Formats: sequence, C-alpha cells, structure tokens
Amino acid sequence: MVHILKSHMKELLFTIEEFTNLSSRAIQYIAWSPKELLELIERRVGYSKLKWNDVFRCSKEEFLEFMQFKLRNGPRDLLRFIDIVFDSVGNGKAMAIVDFRGKEEDYRLYAFQQMQVVYGDVFKNIGDFVVREERGFRPI
Repeated sequence: MVHILKSHMKELLFTIEEFTNLSSRAIQYIAWSPKELLELIERRVGYSKLKWNDVFRCSKEEFLEFMQFKLRNGPRDLLRFIDIVFDSVGNGKAMAIVDFRGKEEDYRLYAFQQMQVVYGDVFKNIGDFVVREERGFRPI
C-alpha cells in the first residue's frame, strides 16, 4: 500500500510513536528535477498543438535557468507562475523572461498565501517569518 503525504503532514504523523518506529526504507521522497519540469511544460505545449516558440519568447535553457530557483516545489507552482504571467500578457502572445520578472511579486504573494493556507495551523504565526519589502512580501 502506498500513501502520499505532504511534508508537513509527515512531520505531524511522526510525532506519534507508531510512526516513529517505521523503517527508513518504508519512506520514499518525491522530487521533480528541472529537466522533468521542463518536459512537463513541453508536453502541455505539445498537447495544445503548439510549439515552444508559440508560447515562450526565450529558449528552454533560459527558461529553466530563470525558473529553477523560484519555485517552492513541483509542477503546481510552475504552472501557476506561468498562468499568472500568461494572464498578464494576453492570449496569443508569447511570454518572455522579462514578463516573468514583471510578475515575480504576484507569484511571491501567491506562494505566501499558499504557505499561510497549508501551514497556518501548524505554524501559528507564519507571517512572522516573512519580511515586508517596499514592493511586497519576500520569504526570508
């Protein structure tokens, strides 16, 4: 039997004695490599019968270099960031790195709100771990 847990749920479960005795071999971690995330985007673009350059005004390498350190985890965040930028450039226009840079603050705010929703019950004052900048929120 397989169960998939978010890390914050795993941490809570491992405060219960029965779970702390599990063998380390019983736990596997799921992580997405930058290459796998890029392949996911390529499949989504291809599914729409489009080519990379129809959607992005940058190379795949430039896109990966820019994106790989901005994501909290996995494809959901990547797809949400793309969606935020896509909404701002409008239908039919390809997205450039400059468009992503222009929407970084919107993505940061989204990520912060997600952290509040997911971890707010576990970490009561999660907002205390965020610095308020002149332009918005930035996780420390």
